[in-house]
Amino acid sequence: TAVEAGEYTSPMALVLIGGAVWTLDQGQLPDGQYELRLTASDAPGNPEGTVLQDVRSTPPFRIDTVPPVLADVQVRRTEQGVEVTGTASDEGSPLRRIELSLDGEEYRWLAPEDGLLDGRVERFSGRVSLAEKKSGDWIVVRAQDGAGNRGLYRAWLEPIAPQR
Repeated sequence: TAVEAGEYTSPMALVLIGGAVWTLDQGQLPDGQYELRLTASDAPGNPEGTVLQDVRSTPPFRIDTVPPVLADVQVRRTEQGVEVTGTASDEGSPLRRIELSLDGEEYRWLAPEDGLLDGRVERFSGRVSLAEKKSGDWIVVRAQDGAGNRGLYRAWLEPIAPQR
């Protein structure tokens, strides 16, 4: 798979150079934008003056291994369900998903306040209804960036005080 210019890659990148596929362990490099250059030469096995050499470079690509940060997360249990608001941010790539799971159930989408999940900083809010028999004990908010890194926020939910 070729790495397209500007594409955000996973922890092990496949780089196509001149028809050959190379792997790159991104854990060995700090986050940032890179280009790889490969130089091939037959100098060790040929006399001077007959040496052939070729140089190929990849398009620019970004390494992003740092997960998004969830901040200012507010979780509130109401009679109708659970309301959650907060901010997700990522320095390396735009956010791609913000989700919520209640008591380990399937993740549900949380909407960005501006209606578009396209930036590196997004305010979000959402509400999940509680089923009659469900208590709703804990919640996980998960944000994922363009490179697939996931940041989590976990919280235990306070019970609703009994009405008198």
